Amino acid sequence: MLSMLTAVNTTLPTVPAMNPASDPSNLPSLPCPFSRHRSHELAGNKSSIVRLSLDEPDTWPNHIIENSRHATFIWHQNEERMLLLTYGVGMSKFRKQKCDSPQMFLDKIYSYITKNQEQKS
Repeated sequence: MLSMLTAVNTTLPTVPAMNPASDPSNLPSLPCPFSRHRSHELAGNKSSIVRLSLDEPDTWPNHIIENSRHATFIWHQNEERMLLLTYGVGMSKFRKQKCDSPQMFLDKIYSYITKNQEQKS
């Protein structure tokens, strides 16, 4: 058992610098360096989650998104409601809102990003 532990590489991988325009995982409609989308369905309830950061991934302390100016939004499609699940230091609050289409979901996130980018300036 001890030999298995010593053979494990203990160095952490570094996060390579990413160019938002060339990163295929980013949502093209959101003006931020990092954005990811996931869809979930549980018991017939569909939800979409968007996670974003206004900081470049290579500048995150300890390469952890929660150490950046980040936000996580969820849209419960069956309830037609969206809300902000988590947000980082320097980001503003967001009230639960009615949201009845994917475009409205992205538009509200876009407005939130724009508002928070202006606050930094």
